[in-house]
Amino acid sequence: MASYATAKTYPNPWPPEGEPEYSATEDPAAALASALAYWANPLLSAESQECIAAFAQSCLSEPLAKWEQSPYRAMRQNALRLLIATSPDMQVS
Repeated sequence: MASYATAKTYPNPWPPEGEPEYSATEDPAAALASALAYWANPLLSAESQECIAAFAQSCLSEPLAKWEQSPYRAMRQNALRLLIATSPDMQVS
């Protein structure tokens, strides 16, 4: 469901020619802040925040080749959005 809900708004790692590329310099903290803002900054438990932040920090092995910088950061953003949407905190009503 989370993938379906984000399908029309996800950052495309490989945008068609003429469309803007995702940031090639976004750091993990900015990526996490952007992903949280996408979901209107939901309240997450400290445990969920720590796990998601750890993923943001560790998912890209540096240094990245120039051609990897934008696509891999776009993929990290998509993953963060899905991790937030599928976190235990978002599964309760």
